[in-house]
Formats: sequence, C-alpha cells, structure tokens
Amino acid sequence: MIKEFRNLNGDEIREVQLYLNSLEKNDKSIPQIKEEFDTKAYNFGEGILFFFRDNKVVGSVKVILEAIKHLRVIYIHFLNVANNVENEVHIVSEILTSAINLGKCKGCIKILLGVRNEKILKLLNELEYIPSYNSYKMKLGNRKTTSEPLELINLSEKNKEEYLNVFNKSFSDMPHGCYYEMEDIEKYLNDNSENRYYLVRDKNKLIGFMNIEIENKVGSFDIGLCNEFRGVGYGKRLLETAIYTLNGVNVDKVTLTVIEKNSIALNMYLKRGFVIDNILSHWIEIA
Repeated sequence: MIKEFRNLNGDEIREVQLYLNSLEKNDKSIPQIKEEFDTKAYNFGEGILFFFRDNKVVGSVKVILEAIKHLRVIYIHFLNVANNVENEVHIVSEILTSAINLGKCKGCIKILLGVRNEKILKLLNELEYIPSYNSYKMKLGNRKTTSEPLELINLSEKNKEEYLNVFNKSFSDMPHGCYYEMEDIEKYLNDNSENRYYLVRDKNKLIGFMNIEIENKVGSFDIGLCNEFRGVGYGKRLLETAIYTLNGVNVDKVTLTVIEKNSIALNMYLKRGFVIDNILSHWIEIA
C-alpha cells in the first residue's frame, strides 16, 4: 500500500522514522521529519509517498508539487527502497507510478525524475527509464575577472515586489525553472546566513537577479536575465559580476550548479573556465 505522509497515523509515522534513519544512517526525530515534509514544496505532505508492506516501510519518493500551479511541471526525486528488501524493481515501479499519477491528477504536463543513487538508477534501467541529461556541480580555477561588474541592489522590503517580478521573468522559463511567490521572497529577507540576494541593474534598467550562497568558505551563485536582455552580452557580464562579488567576500572556492539541458549557460561556463567537478544527479524525462 502506498500512502501520503499527510495521511499517516502515529504508528505509521514511527515506521517512517525507522525507515528513514536506517536508510540515511541518521537519527532524525519525528518533529524533525514533520518539519522537513510539511512544506509548500511538497504541498504539506501530499507529495511525500511511502510504500508499506506488512506494516513496514519498504520504499519512498518525494514529489515537488509547488511548480504545478504556474509551470505545470513536477519534480520527482529521492526515490528509494529499504535495505535488504525483496522485489526491489516492483517497489520502484509501484511507487514511481503513484508519483506520476499524483502529478497527472494535479494537472502537470511535464514530469522530471532526478536520480542520484546508482542502485536506483540500475533498477530504473530495468524498467526502461533511461536518463536524458545530467545536472553538474562546476568549479572555477581562474577567478580574475575580465569586465566591470554590473550594479547590484540588495534585496529589501522596498524592492521585494520588483525582485519577485524580475526573478520570475528570469527563471520561470529555464530548464528546471521555478516560479516564486511573495512568501518565498520573505524567506530571503529573513535569511540570517551569509547568503545574499540582489537585483541587477544597468543604465537604470533592472535586467536580472543574482543570488550568492556561502558555506564553509565555498561560494556558489544563481544568476538570471529577463527575456528582453538575453542574447546581447549581459550573460557574460553577469557571470563576471558573480565572480567579482564572491572574490570580494574572500571565499576559497567558486562553484555553481547547472543543468546540462541549459546548453547556453553550460557552454558559457565552460568557455569561462569552469570545469565539471561531479555529476549531482541524472534526470529522466517521463512522457
């Protein structure tokens, strides 16, 4: 039987706890698990599915549902089966089918499955699910910038509406893009970490956004341009601006994440000197 996290009773949640801690070699409490799953991304537990057999959890998957409303796409990830369980292919097939059907019922027109676990990838291959492309973590060697940085404006209460508009114009049509609402931007405003969020301006025109994340002296960034400013050289300048900004906060390493399907961005990063550090996940487009 496959059940949504939001519909589990107390005994079933305790079984979920045992399953997850065994799988992840962790010691998460039930409140921690609830906090992780009871979020907008998974429609407050609806997108977290567990396969129960003889009252024990033998498989699970997470389905990101928040992009359906605006983009009509779902992202399926963290597909797993319990250790030392029989009929693994059957479990993967059943739970993946449930995830796909959930997306269809919600009205999605695009289904993307991300896989990091090589064991799961082999089981999916047996079911004739073949990866279409990868997502990569890239790192930069030569950090000397080659152009003047664009003007950056810190995200604030005063400009949060503009930031939201620019972000959605820049990122919602990208491969693996997303669509934000104001509550997402409020989380940025309340972020007390070293992360930073910017509007990007040139000649009094807001052209895009740039976010940087800093953790353990490793800096990474997301950048995006509004449609009307693409293809005229701003991409390279925005990339140099991101590198310049991270150089200014004294990080030891500059990295980024890119989807192989976003070939324009990938080629730009390769030409700039970024190299692929590792494959983060394999992605399967499900018809």
